[in-house]
Amino acid sequence: MLEEQTSASPLSGEPSSMGSESSPAAGRSLPPPGTHLPGLDGLRGVAILLVLAFHLLPSQPVTSHVTAWIYRAAWSGWCGVDLFFVLSGFLITGILLDAKGLPHYFRNFYARRTLRIFPLYYGVLVVIFVIVPLFLRPPSPAFEHLQANQIWLWCYASNVCTVWANGWVFLAGNWHLNHFWSLAVEEQFYLVWPLVVLLLSRRRLLAACALCVVAAPLLRWAFLANGYGFVVAYTFTPCRVDALAVGAAVAVAARAPGGLSALRRFAPAVALALGAALLGLFVWRHGLRIADEVMQTAGYSLLALFFAAALVLVVAAPAGGLLGRCAALPALRFFGKYSYGLYVYHGLFLMPFLSVRTETLAGWLGSSFLAVVVQFAAVVGISLGASLLSWHLYEKQFLKLKRYFEARPAAAAGSALPAANRLPRPALAPAPGTAPPGGGAGGYDEAFMRAKE
Repeated sequence: MLEEQTSASPLSGEPSSMGSESSPAAGRSLPPPGTHLPGLDGLRGVAILLVLAFHLLPSQPVTSHVTAWIYRAAWSGWCGVDLFFVLSGFLITGILLDAKGLPHYFRNFYARRTLRIFPLYYGVLVVIFVIVPLFLRPPSPAFEHLQANQIWLWCYASNVCTVWANGWVFLAGNWHLNHFWSLAVEEQFYLVWPLVVLLLSRRRLLAACALCVVAAPLLRWAFLANGYGFVVAYTFTPCRVDALAVGAAVAVAARAPGGLSALRRFAPAVALALGAALLGLFVWRHGLRIADEVMQTAGYSLLALFFAAALVLVVAAPAGGLLGRCAALPALRFFGKYSYGLYVYHGLFLMPFLSVRTETLAGWLGSSFLAVVVQFAAVVGISLGASLLSWHLYEKQFLKLKRYFEARPAAAAGSALPAANRLPRPALAPAPGTAPPGGGAGGYDEAFMRAKE
């Protein structure tokens, strides 16, 4: 992670850095290319902690009004994925804009994404679908269900499978791969967005982003109005593109002359207004519930805009200021650094630990609260250990190849271009023992779940 100075995706475990056409100006313009921004690592850390809280607490008992609101806050942690999407749109679009006009635009982008994302993603699939069956004989019905639908995972299309089934497909017994839906959304974004950025001027790119922000909530409303389950509006890429587009719009606007300074003037008021609106929704709807119709239509877009305003504030914040110091807290940056591995691995360890009922664990420990803490710490600790080993022993080795795919001006790349051209239907039935298609509003089946460079 310290070897790579350009981060392009929310769950990437690598440091976040920026490229720009502007010169640094005390937090008012984008830093020059390669400048490390610790605050973005901190935002990534916030996002993964929100996701972990959401996945580890949905079925915990509520014993008082205070704990009820605490759990409602934790159950709102699914919005961490929306923060990842905003970060991804911002970072990916920035990298593409800074590489536009340079040699090997597509080759460098896709090679670097492949080296960061594929080793862990496909390594996990190989273990689950190639190695595990050698020892799991006979396979359980739940595992056979995953095997029957594995092609969707190999093709980065698990969210499409979920939409087709109108319900969660990749949760079967103790096997949980539902959270790969967000990795599919991002990969589909990576396939399309580089061409969009290359073909459109910055003004038209901003217009395209605005169109996505308007169209996505309308599409979500259309699906819900026609009787589709919440998972369709939640996981279908066109329904979630508003968060990616908002982040992309910030990247485009910030690269205009004085762009970040202009964004910074409006960001505090926007963040305050949207934060108040989201707080009102939280109180009115008893939490930011993932399957709530108000949340799924207007709420997702409000979240995306709020996170975009927060992103601007963090990027523009002076390093020594209160916000800059908070966003760059070592603990947040640590979780941000390993967020991709944490996101992938926590789902694999989640169900076995949650299968131990909290009431049983509380009986052993003498405290329901302590039981929740132990469960949370166990899953996070094991997932973090797996992420550390995976990063240092496996993933990092592939990143050494990124040096062959650096974006360089034509002259540096040995190009002969003149100086004027050197511009800077499958087995879709729900798994045995899970909720019917469309899901319900309670329990773990309603949980979803995201991250990469």
